Amino acid sequence: MSRMLAYTAVRPKTWRDAVGDTLLSEFGALSLLHSDGWGAAWHDSIVGAAVRGGEAPIDTRRSLRKDWVPLSKVGMLYLRFASRGAPMSPENTQPFLRDGMAFQHNGALSPRSLAVHALTEDEQARLTGTTDSEVYLQHTLRDLINRKPADALAEAAARMRTLFPAACLNAFAITGGDLFVVHAPGTAQPPHVAFARRGVSVDSLPPGHGDTYNRLSSTVSASGTVIVATTGIDQRGWIPLPSDTVTRITPAPLISVAL
Repeated sequence: MSRMLAYTAVRPKTWRDAVGDTLLSEFGALSLLHSDGWGAAWHDSIVGAAVRGGEAPIDTRRSLRKDWVPLSKVGMLYLRFASRGAPMSPENTQPFLRDGMAFQHNGALSPRSLAVHALTEDEQARLTGTTDSEVYLQHTLRDLINRKPADALAEAAARMRTLFPAACLNAFAITGGDLFVVHAPGTAQPPHVAFARRGVSVDSLPPGHGDTYNRLSSTVSASGTVIVATTGIDQRGWIPLPSDTVTRITPAPLISVAL
């Protein structure tokens, strides 16, 4: 289970301009718990989707400086809390970048083998890491060949829901310069047992790590930037995304597709 933050704007912006110092710092502070790597993705006008990440916890005061985070109309961040069997490594660092799509997933698909066995041998050969999230992406890419991005994400999420009835399938994707969000929280509970194994009790968890842990919400900044995020930051006044949908996030009215 991990934490995710994304934005989309009319004009290219830095992360600080898009979401503000306060929210960015709050999100970065979550890396003290979700500390198994971090990543960022954005849309580059020349090469399309681009990603960068690392295994060390993110430090928003240093890592999100303008020296490497380019101006972009769309961007997303990821703080990883690793599942067992998927250690920190470059291959397991999200967001993933495949076939022009940057993709990140918050949830646990267990056992992973169920999703792997639903792939063809050629699709399995494309997997480079040990995360269930990469398998989820591979299912999405299968559907992306003949479908629009929102429909491909919806089809893949529906397939994963058949295999994993309770799992959180929340995912962010950047492709073709657009941001898409899968909001399918399922009935999975927060990983309190996993937190406890790391010495973090329920009473000492950050806000937003209870019953609403897998809910996604959005807001619009004063400048018109649309921001979407998991819990753990101040979301007073934010609007929950519709459940079991894929939404194309734009500065205009949001467009959702049912799973």
